[in-house]
Amino acid sequence: VIDLITGVVPRAHLFVAPDIAENGTTEPRSIVAAVEWLLEQGVRLIALPFGGQMEVPDIGRALRAAADRGGIFFAASGGGWSEELLFPARHAATIAVAASDEVGTPCFHRDPPDDVDLLAPGWNVPAVGSAGVTSATGSSIACVIATAVAALAIANEAIDVSQVDRASVVRLLREQV
Repeated sequence: VIDLITGVVPRAHLFVAPDIAENGTTEPRSIVAAVEWLLEQGVRLIALPFGGQMEVPDIGRALRAAADRGGIFFAASGGGWSEELLFPARHAATIAVAASDEVGTPCFHRDPPDDVDLLAPGWNVPAVGSAGVTSATGSSIACVIATAVAALAIANEAIDVSQVDRASVVRLLREQV
């Protein structure tokens, strides 16, 4: 499927490091191993379109260590049902992304928590899945879109790749998304 999709960043290389069970769950050690593997491959922008209520110390340590090595993480903030950001979106090393509709209004008819870093499109976004073209809604899709926009900005040299850090990406994307 990936070979058939041109995407918004045609020069980007897409790396997928899933270890997700059929029921949609994964183990913290698998996430830690995936982050390590992505960094070993030279990946700088990493989407984390998942989350949960519980803080997972092993994942937190891996994110901090990876950020210290240049990894930039975008994380889904969670939906309208929670007043608190999900983990890992509430981790200091991540860019917490919430979903907005097509005009930039936060989804779920309420403002996102104050610690959300970015709003990105996440309401009825066309998506390709096993059933064909459908639509997706939520901060997970917004997280992936924000990561793609950051990759596009780097590809178009809106950000000097040698100067890319969490703060510069957030600043640029607040102007772009």
